[in-house]
Amino acid sequence: MKISVILVSPKGASNVGGVARSMGNFGLSELRIVKPRCNLSGLAAMRMSMASYPIVQNAKIFKTFEEAQADMTYSIALSGRLKDREIPVGRPQDDLFSFAQKFQKDFHSKDKIALVFGREESGLRLAELNRCDKQIYIPTVEDLPSINLSSAVAITLSALHFHLPKKMAKTVPLKKTNTKLLRPPKDKEEFFFKRMYELLDLVKFLNPQNPQHLLEDLRNIYHRALCSDRDLRILFGILKCIEFNVQKPSKKILKRV
Repeated sequence: MKISVILVSPKGASNVGGVARSMGNFGLSELRIVKPRCNLSGLAAMRMSMASYPIVQNAKIFKTFEEAQADMTYSIALSGRLKDREIPVGRPQDDLFSFAQKFQKDFHSKDKIALVFGREESGLRLAELNRCDKQIYIPTVEDLPSINLSSAVAITLSALHFHLPKKMAKTVPLKKTNTKLLRPPKDKEEFFFKRMYELLDLVKFLNPQNPQHLLEDLRNIYHRALCSDRDLRILFGILKCIEFNVQKPSKKILKRV
């Protein structure tokens, strides 16, 4: 499996440098940054990253989270937003250390996994959390739940690395390769959700006063199911058939993935 770190709009160059240093410590090399609000080529990032500064220099910069996540097959959001009233019931969640214990066996050897970290002052937004397959939190005392960005990355990578005997940046072969477990990239998933929403709106299934609530529930159902690439193709086939019969003859046919 290949693991990348995605930082969403980081504000502190020293934090980015600290993240790169931790990535170097645990064998990761691909850093993706969405809308950085700091100088990545300055002394702060260079001093904090030390020998891992090339990770900062080679970081991929994106305008949106959607673009940064597009080719990933599984995204893990690191967020402490657990009791927020906006968080939908049923979202796949786990604490970091429980998740780390089963980390290797849950993924295909060809999976591209993103560890997603939010803004220093406000974390990940709800829309960004909804685009991730699972939400992971780092257990802390209740009085002081907030953890510095670079520290959170270091704790996360350390916990995952403990259960992976080889460098995480390299492919870790599973005992048996099952192509049915290969997950689709995020851009395919988002295309599926877009067409599904359009179809549900067409058949008047959505509540016009609050359509977003159901759409978030459907995302959570999909993420809990851990759908493979083949599963998604089947779902697309179902949507295509429904749309064809609803529109007869259709003006718009769903494209195959």
